[in-house]
Amino acid sequence: MKGVEEIPKGRDSNIYFSSLYHLNPTGGYNNNSGRNIQSKGSRGATPDNGGIGEDSNNGDSNNMSIAARQNLSGSSSSRKRVNYNIQQIQAEQFLTARPKSKSITEEFEAELIDLTGESSTSRHATISLAELRKAQRRFDELNRENYNENSRIEIPKNITGLIVKRNTSAGAVVKRLLISKKGWSNFTDELNKNDLKLISNDGVLEVKPNALQLEKLCTICGMVSYSSCIKCSARVCSVKCQNIHNETRCTHF
Repeated sequence: MKGVEEIPKGRDSNIYFSSLYHLNPTGGYNNNSGRNIQSKGSRGATPDNGGIGEDSNNGDSNNMSIAARQNLSGSSSSRKRVNYNIQQIQAEQFLTARPKSKSITEEFEAELIDLTGESSTSRHATISLAELRKAQRRFDELNRENYNENSRIEIPKNITGLIVKRNTSAGAVVKRLLISKKGWSNFTDELNKNDLKLISNDGVLEVKPNALQLEKLCTICGMVSYSSCIKCSARVCSVKCQNIHNETRCTHF
């Protein structure tokens, strides 16, 4: 694969020329011939007629730009275009060409030929009749498995306890309170002072002391300790913990 050729200075700078689209990259014109043309133009240009060489170079560049355009147009027209037939692809994948309630018959095969646009010989090369029958058998199995009308389960009526009915009717006490026209002040007047303290927020809340004394734990091993350090009053449970405490954790040496 050849790389991109460099455009000489005599050509039009707006044209992108590549050897991939050039029919004959080395024939007719190359870098050496371009240099010869430029050298001839420069030799023909004298102080008296200096514009002649420039005109000849411009003419050559215009001619080469036209040739490059022709080569590009000829190569682009010869390139192949790839068109995808969506119906053919779907028919080959058994997605849209197969009807739901029709077995594989000659009519179904004719529909496949119409969609794909191929003859029977070329079609059987890609899709065999055994594959079509296998796909039809699999579709029938899926239809039988997903059939929902036969999968309904009737709940027997003799089973009790499935539905819990809540009693929304008011009781005797609630009915009596609803019938009476007493307000909150009337109920509080009937209560005693001791009973009124229980339901009112006027009294101070008091927390009773805990009846069970909290256990004192050892600061070394976490077990229940009945003794403490004499120097710093830290809890220890044994002589071993006391020695560790004296060596590492006692704050009063």
